Amino acid sequence: MIAEKTRAELLAFANTLADRAGDLLRDYHARADTPVEIKPDGSPVTLADKDCEKHLRAWIAEQFPAHGVIGEEFGEDRPDAEFVWILDPIDGTKSFIPRVPLYGLLFGLLYQGKPFLGVIEQPVPRQRVVGDGQRTLYNGRPAKVSSQRELSKALLLTTDIKNVAKYQDNAAWQRLLQATGTFRTWGDCYGHLMVAAGFGDIDHDRAHAVRDQPRAGSLSGRGRGHFRLEGRRPHRQRQHHRRQSLAARAGARRAQRLSRKGNFPPQKTPTASLMAQGQGSTGNVIAALSSFFIPGLGQLIQGRLLLATFMFVSACILWWFWLGWIIHLWSILNAALFKPKGN
Repeated sequence: MIAEKTRAELLAFANTLADRAGDLLRDYHARADTPVEIKPDGSPVTLADKDCEKHLRAWIAEQFPAHGVIGEEFGEDRPDAEFVWILDPIDGTKSFIPRVPLYGLLFGLLYQGKPFLGVIEQPVPRQRVVGDGQRTLYNGRPAKVSSQRELSKALLLTTDIKNVAKYQDNAAWQRLLQATGTFRTWGDCYGHLMVAAGFGDIDHDRAHAVRDQPRAGSLSGRGRGHFRLEGRRPHRQRQHHRRQSLAARAGARRAQRLSRKGNFPPQKTPTASLMAQGQGSTGNVIAALSSFFIPGLGQLIQGRLLLATFMFVSACILWWFWLGWIIHLWSILNAALFKPKGN
């Protein structure tokens, strides 16, 4: 159990770390070029990544010399200590290199092997999320997650859709993609910040590494809704956790259930969507023109089989008495003014 005084001290220090590292990364962002190396695993690393982690380690050692550190660029230092910091100096190096400002700084703190706090710092837009398992703050204010409950209106965020099939069920991902209302590749840790702050509804990660665990810490807290990222307890090995990460409130929980079951709502075909748009729509104009030539045909196109049959049969009978024009006119007007349920 961490004393309140210690908790407050650690949270204050975490914000100080974010301030200092944010200043450092903004300075690198303003430079025209930054040397890039390719690591053995094929991923890029820049001078900014290394310099930022060196500074973070130095600041931590100065303030808390007994604390351990696990960093992306320089490995482990006392990983079995009571307090261990997890550092990812730039989450989204591929975005940083061309200066796309959606990269960020991730760091967190483990207490006795369990997440205690996590920070997502977006240095260029100056946005920050801090969570300690009790509350989550966005730029110093209590975070409020999205209240969106309909998957069809949800904003889905991710980093990379190219290699989803390599780590997850690509068919399930495609169903999720089609079922959500809006999709954007505002990824890396920025997607998690968007969800934590209530600007996004679902964030999808194709894979997690140990260094990404601060995301879970920063997004575990109590706002108006309590939510956390899926993930395992951080390991001390640099292994990827190939687990889907869908974070949000009710909309994301439903997305997770549906993606596992492969049971997303059926998608309308272009013709069905056109005919379901309501009064004054192109679909209704087409239906009305169809009924002009054959009474009931417009209703048939709109999916109203019984009414279409009634109008066609009635018109055929009444035309024997020269009164078929009544049904004919009714069929045209009815098709033109049709308003489907839910519109």
